[in-house]
Amino acid sequence: MTSTVRKSMGTDLRGRRRARLVTLALVLVFLALVPAVTLAQSGIAGVVKDTSGGVLPGVTVEAASPALIEKVRTAVTDDQGRYNIVDLRPGVYTVTFTLTGFNTFKRQDLDLPSSFTATVNAEMPVGDLEETVTVTGQTPVVDLQSTAKEITLSKEMLEAVPTGRLPQSYMVLVPGVVQSTENFGVGLHNSFVQANLQFHGGPTDSQVNADGFQTRHMNVVGGAQYSVNQGTVQEVVVSAGMASAEQQAGGVVSNAIPKEGSNKFGGQFYFHYTNRHFLGDNLTDALRAIGASTQSVRRAWDYNPVVGGPIKQDRLWFLASYRNTASEVDSGYRFDVNPLDWVYTPDLSRPSASERIRDRNHSLRLTWQATRRNKVSVYYDHQPKDWYNRAIGGSHQGTPEASEWAPYLPQYLAQVVWKSPLSNRFMLEAGTSYQNTVLNMYPNDHETTNGGPTSPDLRAISAKDLDTNITFRGPDEAGIWHKSRSLRSRAAASYVTGTHAFKVGVDLVNGPGVRNRLSYQNGDYTVSLRSGVPVSVTLFGPEFYTSRINPDLGVYAQDQWTIGRATLNLGARYDYLHSSVPAQDVQASRFLPARHFDPVNDVLGWHDLSPRLGLAYDLLGNGRTAFKAGVNRYVASEGTGTTDANNPVLTSVISATRNWTDSNGNFLPDCDFSNPAVNGECGVLSNLNFGKQNPRATRYDPTVLQGFGRRGYNWETAASIQHQLVPGLSVEGAYFRRWFGNLTATDNQLVAPADFDPFCVTLFAAAGRRRQPGVRVL
Repeated sequence: MTSTVRKSMGTDLRGRRRARLVTLALVLVFLALVPAVTLAQSGIAGVVKDTSGGVLPGVTVEAASPALIEKVRTAVTDDQGRYNIVDLRPGVYTVTFTLTGFNTFKRQDLDLPSSFTATVNAEMPVGDLEETVTVTGQTPVVDLQSTAKEITLSKEMLEAVPTGRLPQSYMVLVPGVVQSTENFGVGLHNSFVQANLQFHGGPTDSQVNADGFQTRHMNVVGGAQYSVNQGTVQEVVVSAGMASAEQQAGGVVSNAIPKEGSNKFGGQFYFHYTNRHFLGDNLTDALRAIGASTQSVRRAWDYNPVVGGPIKQDRLWFLASYRNTASEVDSGYRFDVNPLDWVYTPDLSRPSASERIRDRNHSLRLTWQATRRNKVSVYYDHQPKDWYNRAIGGSHQGTPEASEWAPYLPQYLAQVVWKSPLSNRFMLEAGTSYQNTVLNMYPNDHETTNGGPTSPDLRAISAKDLDTNITFRGPDEAGIWHKSRSLRSRAAASYVTGTHAFKVGVDLVNGPGVRNRLSYQNGDYTVSLRSGVPVSVTLFGPEFYTSRINPDLGVYAQDQWTIGRATLNLGARYDYLHSSVPAQDVQASRFLPARHFDPVNDVLGWHDLSPRLGLAYDLLGNGRTAFKAGVNRYVASEGTGTTDANNPVLTSVISATRNWTDSNGNFLPDCDFSNPAVNGECGVLSNLNFGKQNPRATRYDPTVLQGFGRRGYNWETAASIQHQLVPGLSVEGAYFRRWFGNLTATDNQLVAPADFDPFCVTLFAAAGRRRQPGVRVL
């Protein structure tokens, strides 16, 4: 018997009482501020001087754009002549400077992208307000304020580059970003890859955000099941490092900046379609005769109409969109000649089966300028997904009859965001996002891609050929049901002057941060065979469990402080994560009685404090060359994985195997399953704790699960120089370094080095030379 324990390789545990006091104090302080949601915000900042070089305080600066439903945003220069306008929508702006006794100064055609602070300085000559000095110039490409490594992918690029039309598919266009793909089938088209991405050796907990909110499921730390409707996206901002205190983890983040409509009616329609007739291959008739295939795309399509405009001019805009997109690939797996016998015989007279995923988006956004200082956005996207022949091939190695029909229904995302610039300096924002996904996986009765039938018996017992590792007859898991619900809220208050842009905020996953899972097998058992002869039977109990994250809280404060040509980015973030397992009841099955599991109220209790420090410096003083450097700490993203590993349902024994000799050849295990000893055609039960708690389950050291600074983390340092070569073109060189902490290891505490016999292995012996010493192995 063995017993293993997950142990931390990090720092010492701090006192829980101290951590709880810190939590309470920070929550009370920051919740006293009105909360708000955070986006990839843009801004315009600069210095206003007269013609002699003296700074001008009290200048009114107006940024106007058709992209703003409120039409114009205003700021006033401080005693150093500086101004800063934040939280601007991407679009084309006109910036106007006015001060009594001076000519009006106007900067036109400023094309402001997402997540960028454009430096616009003004020099105002003495004169009448009626006289206007108008300047038109190229939009700056060097951000002198922020140290964050963010790249904006424009609307023109999104429409021109054929990468699958998903935010995560565009992220690989950023230099330094690499994609790690978990393939759930065989060669799924890149439009539907659930991708984790890395940037310069960073963590793989990448995120896909919609309007600033995460869209990942509760049971994962990266990638996404929800597919953003690209027709509703104006730009995509990729954050690849040196993130502000608003971002919890250090992975690559793509944020889909939404379209909002406008004062003019308009729309667009995107369409593409392809099939196998547009593809070439080198298959010969001889290769096809032995079952070879290309595993290529058989069909793919995407049609995506979008329409928007005013319901009421300057007060209420709408944007509506529908998207239907799918990818169908050749799985390379053949149908079974006889789906109900106990030998898999590929049917070479029929084409190999297809695997297809289809997404549909029904999206609506309303933007309401309720009053001059109150703006509300509401978004709803219903997105059912259909996965045909799921679990065919890939790690499952399943035949079409053993695959699954997997609809994601319901699946939707709902968001509400409120913003209120109470004055030229003080701004409040608030928002919440609710995401619900239910994934059902049934025995396959929807094999329509080839017109071929599924198994005649959807309740057929699943079988695995141990010689080829192919699962056939029926799926090895049936009726699998995943449910992931999350309520995410974010909040912030900003105070902005020409010199400071101070912000405090809260983000929270609370309420139904839940993951449920239910699965069972046809007949509650599966069969393993060699050359068509049964060798074992695996018994299962139903697997039903629930894990909760409640809450996942982040509280942050940050400031952009401009001193001369330098801007300091100073921030700190406090994170608290708590998880639990409720009381659970698992229904009785063929082999196990009904079972009850008591709640586990405190699985995780992590507290962390992470500094974010950065410097941006205008090297030459002309706004064209910036040096940036910083050091940041991030916590590791956490879904329900660790909580699941400590869920008593999953630490119980839910399957066991018995050797089976099918003496009478009826392919039915003729034995008394209630007797764990050898009887009839069955051998002894492999685990006598079947249906009970597993004494050999991995246990977690409490110091891994609870305390201050015990969560996985990573530090990032970076330095870069960016220089504008010509208008619209810059070059950048950067250095990044990342290191990780609080890694864990598994230790078998029932086995010590003394339990092993030492022996030596000779690695090599050179001819004519003395034999080299071997390596001692325990």
